[in-house]
Amino acid sequence: NTGAKSIEPFKKIVKPKKWLALVRDFNFTPYPQSFSLRADVDRYYSRLINRNNDNPNTIVPILYDKNFTMNRVYDVRWDLTKSLKIDYQATTNARIDEPVGRIDKNEDPSKVDTIQSNFINLGRTTNYTQITNVNYTLPLNKIPVLDWVTASARYTANYGWVTAPPATKSLGNTIQNSQNYSYTGQFNMVNLYNKIPALRRINQNQTGKPQPQKQDESEEEGDDGKGNKKKKKKKQNNSLNGFGTTLARTLMMLRNASFTYTATKGTTLPGFQHTPLYMGNDAERNAPGWDFVFGSQDPEIRYRMAREGFLSTNPQQNSIFTQTSRKDFSGSATLEPFKDFRVELRFARNHTQNVQSIFRFDDTTGQFQDFGFQETGSFQIGISTLRTALEKKEVSTSSKSFTQFLNNRFVIAQRFAAEDPRSVGATQSGFPKGYNDKNQDVLISSFLAAYTGKNAQDQKLDLFPRMPFPSIRINYNGLSRLKSVQKYASSVTLSSFYSSTYNVPQYMTILSRNDTAVSALDSNFFPQYEIRSV
Repeated sequence: NTGAKSIEPFKKIVKPKKWLALVRDFNFTPYPQSFSLRADVDRYYSRLINRNNDNPNTIVPILYDKNFTMNRVYDVRWDLTKSLKIDYQATTNARIDEPVGRIDKNEDPSKVDTIQSNFINLGRTTNYTQITNVNYTLPLNKIPVLDWVTASARYTANYGWVTAPPATKSLGNTIQNSQNYSYTGQFNMVNLYNKIPALRRINQNQTGKPQPQKQDESEEEGDDGKGNKKKKKKKQNNSLNGFGTTLARTLMMLRNASFTYTATKGTTLPGFQHTPLYMGNDAERNAPGWDFVFGSQDPEIRYRMAREGFLSTNPQQNSIFTQTSRKDFSGSATLEPFKDFRVELRFARNHTQNVQSIFRFDDTTGQFQDFGFQETGSFQIGISTLRTALEKKEVSTSSKSFTQFLNNRFVIAQRFAAEDPRSVGATQSGFPKGYNDKNQDVLISSFLAAYTGKNAQDQKLDLFPRMPFPSIRINYNGLSRLKSVQKYASSVTLSSFYSSTYNVPQYMTILSRNDTAVSALDSNFFPQYEIRSV
């Protein structure tokens, strides 16, 4: 622990005024608060001599069991400012290789020298991992007009290196990294409203904490009871009247809101030829590169590594290259149009994408290429089906929405065809070529338009919508204030909940996809992704 303290250069220079708090409280720490290094060394050595009881003259080989490891852990914590904090931790697992056979300084001093040399060189790295965390809280509380907002960001980078087995060293090592970043925001709307005195008094009365109201005094003449006129003061209340209070309270129905956005991405790349030196990177060759070490997710990373000669050219390398991505968005808001009536909104959107292939050197072409490239994923988002949720069926097997779904197909098919230059002409059924009534993308877009109550001409053709519709929960507990209800129950709450989601459990690329031809099964163009159910 270094005992580093935060430096505030303007604290004694700038006056303590709220509009200057951001400058006055500026701070930094010149060096880390703590750093540590721990090394765990473990050596196991045993010798087993067996005896042949049947033939004592038989020479039985001596068996040796050796294991010499060194694990090193590095840890650094540095609060650059009170709002910006960094943590770094790295772990290295190494093996101290020993010569074969008996280790005896008197018998063979060179073996002992070899072990000592390997130990001084910190052994042969077999596994390396590191984690970097960066946390930042925006100093919005130092800005008076924004002190009702709280916002923070977090970034985490992981890096790992695993050595190849000694018998297959030519296949290369495996490296992997991941990044996780998230943004969080909270908006306390009540604190914003309270910046206006009249609105603050309304909110304080609503929370059961009445505050004394400012009153103006005016003079008027009166009788003192003895026939003498005397001026007396008349108090006037500046508070809003009943209608104004109700209107203001309705306009302030949004009480708070918040959101969280999180993205997690990762890459695993086999066949890497080099060894980590400083902070996981071979600085001399810049392999795999500082960007990769600290979590960068380049979709072309495998090609860049191949161009720079960092990957094994052994054609027998068959480990899988993968890239994963998950993006989650959630938000919430609370509305209170009037007392005891609360509406809670929840927004959510989740999207997962995974890419994998066997990326190796091809003897035939003399180049690196992907074999069996495939993309998979899943998707979920909140949507609104309020317009069609309560409709009645026309007959036992149909409904207005289903009939509309069937009718939407022709309009949606025409819109897809208009954007695709491959579609020329029409089929016997009248549908555009490549987009008939059984086309996957046509069916999904028609389905969404029908059950969300939209016109097929206005429906977006994106199978993965961007903006979620919230789930809605309504609570009313005003009945608890009625004396007739209080006789039988201490609390009564009426609640209603609505939620509707559009879910794609799994989608994947079609390995046999041909962008210039149609499917032999249904005469449709191959979609970008195969979606089996929604």
